[in-house]
Amino acid sequence: MFLRFFIMLISFFSCASAYAINITAQDVLLDIKSEPISIKDDQKISTNLYFTLKLPKKWYTYYQNGGDTGLGADITYNNRTLKTSELNYANPKKYIDSGFANYVYFDQAKFSQNITQNTNNVNNLNKSINGSIEFLVCNNVCIPLTKEFHIHNPFKKSKLSINKETFKTEKLNKNLDFTVEGKYLYIKLNKELENAKTFIPNEDGLINDLANQEVVTYSNIKYLKVEIDEFLDYTIQKLNGLIQTTDKTYKVIADNKDINLKSFSEKLIEFALIALFAVFGGIILNLMPCVLPVIGLKAYSLAKNTEKADRLKSAFIYCAGVFTSMMLIVALLLSLKAFGANLAWGFQLQNHAFVMFMIAILVILGLNFLGLISIGDKLSAKASIINMKHSGDFFTGVLATVIGTPCTAPFMATSIGFALTSNSNLIAIIIFSFLALGVCLPIIAIAFIPKASNLLPKSGDWNTKFKQFLAFPIFATAVWLVWVLDASMIYTNIAIALFTFGFITWLFTLKTKVKYVVIAITLFVSFNMFSIKKSAEIESLEFNKQTIEELNNKGQHVFVDFTAKWCLTCQYNKKTVLTSEEFINTLKQHNIKFMIADWTDKDSNISTELASLGRSGVPVYAIYNAHTKQALVLPEILTNKAVKEAISKLE
Repeated sequence: MFLRFFIMLISFFSCASAYAINITAQDVLLDIKSEPISIKDDQKISTNLYFTLKLPKKWYTYYQNGGDTGLGADITYNNRTLKTSELNYANPKKYIDSGFANYVYFDQAKFSQNITQNTNNVNNLNKSINGSIEFLVCNNVCIPLTKEFHIHNPFKKSKLSINKETFKTEKLNKNLDFTVEGKYLYIKLNKELENAKTFIPNEDGLINDLANQEVVTYSNIKYLKVEIDEFLDYTIQKLNGLIQTTDKTYKVIADNKDINLKSFSEKLIEFALIALFAVFGGIILNLMPCVLPVIGLKAYSLAKNTEKADRLKSAFIYCAGVFTSMMLIVALLLSLKAFGANLAWGFQLQNHAFVMFMIAILVILGLNFLGLISIGDKLSAKASIINMKHSGDFFTGVLATVIGTPCTAPFMATSIGFALTSNSNLIAIIIFSFLALGVCLPIIAIAFIPKASNLLPKSGDWNTKFKQFLAFPIFATAVWLVWVLDASMIYTNIAIALFTFGFITWLFTLKTKVKYVVIAITLFVSFNMFSIKKSAEIESLEFNKQTIEELNNKGQHVFVDFTAKWCLTCQYNKKTVLTSEEFINTLKQHNIKFMIADWTDKDSNISTELASLGRSGVPVYAIYNAHTKQALVLPEILTNKAVKEAISKLE
């Protein structure tokens, strides 16, 4: 309501601009017809009044619920003994202008109202009625106007013909039902409304007037899916308004009911697929560069262990570490979510202190792999004394989970988004348990296959060298995390220099001549990283939902890159697709604006938008369609082919 009041003030002060247009109440014609309808009893008589406001060309006024900006008309009478019904509005038109959706009447607006008067005093019945109608007229500027009117003998029968059809809407025989799920209303449609296009509530502030509405089907029942206003802070219990179909407009009343949109079998199948995606995502997570060194060494140590019982115990304790850390992350997420925080997967990497802690852990782990420190051996010795020799397995599982968070693998986004946007905490916990199971499966498989060790080379000096080599992917992960924190690139360049010096020094300890080729490649890559300059990128906008809506209203599609510096998949897609000439030319060719939603640091606006897309982490790539006002989500692993296919679906 504050928004409406504010807009009214703006409209009032816009009158100075209106003088140039020179429109007044005299430029608006008001036609009123009356029709006595019945004598309800000996004491009362009523009549219907039909008002028609005829506006200058291209000017418009508002429906009862004006939408994002406007206010409806208000009629007052000088005779206080009159009893009046609510003002009945004719069927409005949805009009979108400058990012605002309004319900308006162009050229002319029609209203009707019933008035009732006591018949005790016969003299009053023959008297004329005076009144006024206040309304807004708009065309670039909005001007509040007041039109005075005089009705002669409103209770006397008139021979004037009245086209009542233009003043009314159809009424349904019974109330409808609706349910609320997430940020959407689902209005259950009967046969008369199967071709529904738009729901217009009588009350403003309930729905996102700008968002597209669509008919969806669940269990062979059709519903009109309507997005709720993002600022609404209570649960809607009752709806009053209009539903416009392809050929008619109906007045509707709907009650909030507990409706299961999907059948049990549909929900079961959906849940099974989501769980399967979570398992696949967990398995693939093991191949991500930040996890692979840790998993690789663990897998090798298991395969070389000839004692099956000890091997299985080690594997299951590792899994316990994965499950425990995964559940702790989920519990923290759900707890903060319950207190109103808008967090998602990878939120801990938006905390600079946590990232610095991870850098320290990775550096210590890498030095341990190189044999320069022996913290693990000392801890193992102490653990053996107190019968905790497998404690290292547990903490390896914890480490794999924590450092794997930014490496969002394919199949994970859908599962994580489903879990974190679900209203059930139990479902979220189960989905993340399947994700943890996927992370554990390769290690469990190796533990259960005794002949796995036969696939590995025999022990020798290479074992030590292999373990030392695994230190450098871990150091590379630490360098990458330094880059995440470092806006100036000073510390990043120092980290790159230290990494390059350390890796080349280690390479010189190898006996093979191939090391010289690797050294040359390392120097080439390092020098290129030192001189990292922004590659040719398409001109981009900073993420802003209102800007997207404004561009869509102008007929322009918008490609949004939801990304973060700590997201490895994001950086891969950026290098391979988003900075490619083919991608840039494709967007230019179709006049699509490019927007970046940088989620490196916490941003509640981006978190909210990700949730609306059914996602709880990055990367996410979405094209906001100017025609449907809906977002088309692309695959996580982006290709130019996928981009072109998505664009082809926009028309």
